[in-house]
Amino acid sequence: MPSGVYSQIAATNLLMNKSSGVVTLLNGSSQVLFKADYVGLFSATAADDYGHLTADYQSLVLSPPFQGVFLPYQRVVAKEGGGDTNGLSNPGYDPTGNPIAIGKRRRSPMPTPRPPTHIPCCRRSTCSAMI
Repeated sequence: MPSGVYSQIAATNLLMNKSSGVVTLLNGSSQVLFKADYVGLFSATAADDYGHLTADYQSLVLSPPFQGVFLPYQRVVAKEGGGDTNGLSNPGYDPTGNPIAIGKRRRSPMPTPRPPTHIPCCRRSTCSAMI
């Protein structure tokens, strides 16, 4: 696991259904932080399919990374051009093997504030001040 990446391993067996289910992440107050439906059985019909759908116990990974749909780990690695198409998971790394770590925050320039053209000086509808 790369430094800067938080992870936690379940203390007990998660007893996930092999064919499908729902994963829900709760905070300490039992509020839902993240919820995702998953399927565990995949099939493909396209002739140019990436394959890698049959290995059991693969992690489900977003494809495209960080924004797509959940697919089996080996399939995403093959699709993204990674080399670990025999692994079952690679926590802390993207599908091509690059570490996921805290990045530098980009600062965008602050927009130039526009001065208001009208500021009410009181609550009466006949009174206003112009700048």
